[in-house]
Amino acid sequence: MVDRQDRRWIVITSVILLGITSIPYLLGYFRQGSDWHFTGFIFGVEDGNSYIAKMLSGSYGSWLFRSPYSNLPQNGVLAFLPYILLGKLAYPPEIHDQLVALFQVFRWLAGGFLVRALFLFCGLFLKEKRYQRLAVLIILTGGGFGWLGWLLPGHLSGRMPLEIYSPEAFGFLSLLGLPHLAAARAFLLLGLVFFLRTPEPSKELRNAAAGGLCWLAAGFFQPLSIVVGYGILGVYFLLRLLIDRSNNRRDLLSAMKRMAVMAAVSSPWVIYNLFFFASDDYLKAWYAQNIISSPPLIDYLWSYGLFLAASIPAIIHILRKKDERSLILPAWIICAAALAYFPYNVQRRFIDGIWIALILLVFVSLEAIKKSTWVAAYKVLLGSTLIAPLLVLSIFSQGVWNLGTPVYRPAGEVVMFTTISELIQPGDVILADYSTGNALPAWDAVFVLAGHGPESANLKLVLPEIRAFYSGDKDPEWQKNFIERNRIDFIVCGPAERALGDWEKKFGDMYKTVYDRGVYRLYSAELIDGN
Repeated sequence: MVDRQDRRWIVITSVILLGITSIPYLLGYFRQGSDWHFTGFIFGVEDGNSYIAKMLSGSYGSWLFRSPYSNLPQNGVLAFLPYILLGKLAYPPEIHDQLVALFQVFRWLAGGFLVRALFLFCGLFLKEKRYQRLAVLIILTGGGFGWLGWLLPGHLSGRMPLEIYSPEAFGFLSLLGLPHLAAARAFLLLGLVFFLRTPEPSKELRNAAAGGLCWLAAGFFQPLSIVVGYGILGVYFLLRLLIDRSNNRRDLLSAMKRMAVMAAVSSPWVIYNLFFFASDDYLKAWYAQNIISSPPLIDYLWSYGLFLAASIPAIIHILRKKDERSLILPAWIICAAALAYFPYNVQRRFIDGIWIALILLVFVSLEAIKKSTWVAAYKVLLGSTLIAPLLVLSIFSQGVWNLGTPVYRPAGEVVMFTTISELIQPGDVILADYSTGNALPAWDAVFVLAGHGPESANLKLVLPEIRAFYSGDKDPEWQKNFIERNRIDFIVCGPAERALGDWEKKFGDMYKTVYDRGVYRLYSAELIDGN
């Protein structure tokens, strides 16, 4: 139960954590000036621009997701709905700044929601209130020892640690700038809370249905969260069968019924996604390029190894006591370990939330052990989790301090983006370099050929053609066919495009200039003489 003091703690903790994580964003706005414009993102800027582009499509009336980063025909799919809905709250003028502000509102709301969900979930396993609160803080902000492997390239490859790039592996990145993942994790946890509660028999199916609805909601933010939930419950049920074969059939049947209800209630979202990703040409191309692989096993061991070792007393305690509720924690770890290298393009997504289970097991161990020397060792281990988030904040803050792409865009380019919105129509196709193409749809409701790794369909084929066009080495007939085949309406030419070749010098006079300011030009894709 959450009493008045708990609610107060949740609110204060949420405000403090989200306030601290807002500092790098404020620094970005402080640093921008006449030469550089802050994008509103401090990491994962390519994805950040895509979120704003999705919101922008919503502000122009879209309800279904159609990626602006591909000119491949798209039927539209019910995806990224939170961003599309947020976009409907913004109106011209200065719509881009409104969308960035709405993204921050979403980040605060999702972050606060996650704090509450975590508090409820931790309360199922930890008796001491101080441990419950501390566990929430460490789960949200803490990290493992992956940074050690990064600092010792002679012993490792020097790869970037999970703590810095994997929101699935830890919680801090979601809190810092991935609100849809924070919301999905919160709903995943609430679903498990409803499943693990022990209500009156007459209410168990009602709780299971509520848990299923939570998972259905999680799917609107991150569909794979539902699959992770299925995996956790599947392993949990198997563990219950293994550790106590004399288990009361009534209890097992009750668990099965609750699992079946949760799966049934949340399954429409899973079925919908399976169907569309298997039948839609664009989504199949997107899936083929959306590679989120697990790193080598040693990276996981660097990040999690000591915490896994510290969890052993808790696991032994849970198995000996046959604690059915706490069995969900080792089940979560086993599920993540089993799926981390599953042959699927986004296999790293399957480890989502493993840090939650690990930290809770460490605290269960801490509650179970009595020797003061071991207690001190556990406290040192838990204290070490603060190193990773400080490292993350310092790295991202340094990136914000140094003016340049991708965190910032050239001011002249942003002026072009805002000005040409009066010259083009929503849905027009604009040819640009990959870098320009990533930012442009975040300011204008247009389509580009390339600009986002997964979303730009057939990227390996499209990028060479874009470079060939701007190289100036292709004859006018090839250019004409390229423009017609890709239904291009306008051609951008700025520093990034000129770096690809001499197209503008050789052929720019053949096209009508519709925007010309500084080093940025926009050409109509129709030849002046009509040939």
